[in-house]
Amino acid sequence: MKLTTLAAAAFTLIAMTGCNNGQPRIYRVAIDESPVRQPLPPDCYRGNIVPAAADQRQNFRHEADWALWDGADGKQQYLDIANPTYALGDAPKVDVPDVIEGADKTFIGIRTRIDPRGNDRTDTRRTQITVTFNDFSASPVGTIALQGQYLCQGNACPSTNMEAETRSCQATLNFVARRVDVQNLTVYSNTGVN
Repeated sequence: MKLTTLAAAAFTLIAMTGCNNGQPRIYRVAIDESPVRQPLPPDCYRGNIVPAAADQRQNFRHEADWALWDGADGKQQYLDIANPTYALGDAPKVDVPDVIEGADKTFIGIRTRIDPRGNDRTDTRRTQITVTFNDFSASPVGTIALQGQYLCQGNACPSTNMEAETRSCQATLNFVARRVDVQNLTVYSNTGVN
């Protein structure tokens, strides 16, 4: 009976502290950025004109160190993806300078910037990043969905073909990761594992 009580207490302690003892999970990640390096769809560009030049790469992957940890409530999680910026043609760039809060293996960050330009015009730039893991195993895979939208409202908005009043673009990147074994006292930063 005493052994059963000790086993139950140990199980409860593990369940309360999580399998990684409160330490962040550190992942080494390879990201396929080719969808944002090749020409994007025409609606991503001013006047729907796709530029002739593109940085096309084959079999190259961007590498990053990501950190993931559980919130104190055990429901929310936080993901640090090392401050990337993704260009989406002439739509607003997706910039991720902060950690992203999420739950259930999905992390969504949305930024909206409203820029009034006098009484006759307001520019709105909205970006969204959605990082989705298939699981948090030793070697997860997933996607990074990117969206950028620009909207001009008012009488003073440009009306020529080269300066469309609305531009929006989206792209999805795939990633593969490998969990890095770390000691309990490992220090991490948003630039990688130290």
